[in-house]
Amino acid sequence: MQHGITFSHRQLQFLRCNVDDALQQALSLNFDYLRLCLYWDELEPQAKQFNWQIIKNILQKCQENQQAVVLTIGVKAPRWPEFYFPSWLETANITQQKTQDQLLQFISQALLELKSFSCIKYYQVENEALDPSGPKKKIIPLAFLKKEIELVRQLDPDREIITTLWGNQLSKRKILPKLAPISDIVGIDLYYRQFIKEILNQEIYIGPADTTREISQIIKQTQTKQKQVPLIWITELQAEPWEPSNKKYLSANPASISPQKIIDNYKMATKLPISTIFFWGYEYWYYRSQRGDSRYLKTIANLI
Repeated sequence: MQHGITFSHRQLQFLRCNVDDALQQALSLNFDYLRLCLYWDELEPQAKQFNWQIIKNILQKCQENQQAVVLTIGVKAPRWPEFYFPSWLETANITQQKTQDQLLQFISQALLELKSFSCIKYYQVENEALDPSGPKKKIIPLAFLKKEIELVRQLDPDREIITTLWGNQLSKRKILPKLAPISDIVGIDLYYRQFIKEILNQEIYIGPADTTREISQIIKQTQTKQKQVPLIWITELQAEPWEPSNKKYLSANPASISPQKIIDNYKMATKLPISTIFFWGYEYWYYRSQRGDSRYLKTIANLI
């Protein structure tokens, strides 16, 4: 089993953590992969004016440490609010032709700037592209996702493509069969204790709608139908809180996660027919460790 994490410098900044120190800690854990995030609004703050320094600094440190990287690219990226449209866009609507053209131009420029980093092993095109998410519950249209993937393959044919989907409603949304034919790897995101709502002062949490056995069957059936069988990874396995507020998210003992729950989640995930697991929540573990609670980092280190 291979292991990885998402490393979001934006989330670390939100938590007021030192990004360089957090990256050094992440590199010392010797994960097989770090998933890094391109945030369009940050990298192109003005039309055709780019600032690559933040991501280049992170990639350079990964390169120096021989750390393999999955690089996400597109307008949807890990972490809320999901869509990272620059403020200068006339319309932040991915269904509009002009917005699509501007995004394709950004992707082209990003690959031109970054593909020379040999530490990049895979590109992830968009994040949960076909799943409704963000404040307005929008998706990336499948036809446009295919255009993005085609562009990335054209500009860098030697690297493989990952797409991802929300795994808690796998059978209901039926997205996996749509992504499998256009991807080398499909990543499933699983959260075993997700806050939903409060009823009569009681917080309600749920997990995947499908059982582990049902998820396994969906994966195997999808792969059987493909001429070129895609690998299936877990690109987000819940290992941080999913709570109703930031206050509860940052509390000492949130209801949705604990070191033991991480172990339990991992045991369930390893029963699936997958080869690689990315834990979700490194920024949270690092935040906790900076406040004297190293349980999360130690738990992950023991699992891998």
